[in-house]
Formats: sequence, C-alpha cells, structure tokens
Amino acid sequence: MRYQKSCYGADIELRRLCCIDDTPKNTESFFIGNTLKAIKKLGYKCCISLADPEHGHQGTIYRASNFKYVGRERGGGSREIVIDGEKMHSRSAYAKFGASGYLKLHEMFPNKEVIVRNKKRKHVYLYPFSKNCYSALEFANKKGNKLSDHTCKCGGKIDFTNA
Repeated sequence: MRYQKSCYGADIELRRLCCIDDTPKNTESFFIGNTLKAIKKLGYKCCISLADPEHGHQGTIYRASNFKYVGRERGGGSREIVIDGEKMHSRSAYAKFGASGYLKLHEMFPNKEVIVRNKKRKHVYLYPFSKNCYSALEFANKKGNKLSDHTCKCGGKIDFTNA
C-alpha cells in the first residue's frame, strides 16, 4: 500500500475512516465529502482510497461518494504469517525475523507450525479533482484499450481480473 498513490497517479490518499455505529445517517458521506472539499482547495488533482475485502469492505461508501472504481490493487498483495497461532503481517514478520517467506520461516522455526496465506487484494477507488487525474478508467475509455493492458506509472501491471 505504500506506493499505491503514485502507481495510480493520485497525489493524496484517504485512509482510516471510522465512525461508531450510533452516528447519524450519512455521517461517513458527510466526513468524506468535507474532506474531499478541503483536499481540492489545497490543490490536489486526484485522491485514492482502498477498501479491504479481508475486513468485509467492498467500498460502498466510496461509490456513494462518487469515487471511481478502478479494480483490485496491483502486485502480489500482502500476506498473513501465522507462527504457532500468532498472526502477523508479512512486513512485521520481515522486520522481526528478517524473512517473510514460508521456506525461510519454516527453516528458522522447524518445530513450530508456519502458515503463509495470501490476503485478498484491496479494491482501488479514485476521486479525480481535475481532468489531469491519470487513471486506469480514462485509459480504458480510449478507443482500443483494454483494462488488462494498463500499466501503472510505477511500472507494474494492474490486476483487473476481479474488477
């Protein structure tokens, strides 16, 4: 997720919206709308946000707020590491043990159960503030282009198989 913003041509990322269940109707939309207005005033061209299906999020609030759905995030996605029942993100495992792959971890912990599971790729949403916002949707709208042909600015391919 660290490089998603530049990969999709966005210059700011909207993250970590959390409202308690007792909030009035449309609270999330209210916060997102006001945040987008403030971001636009600061001169940003395009905002990105991601919805994590691992936590049951599909991005409904972003669609309701007029974000454009681009597809699933590119790359290999992240992994969950479980060592003897202790769950951690692959980056945490790498920081702690210097490895995050199954073979290395199994070698380091031969007497422990090691599980490495690929997580679902996140849904990517863009909110363009101007026509200069580079997005996969604009690329796809040009005649003859297919979403599967899209290469993002950081050089990787974007996975649209689940879009």
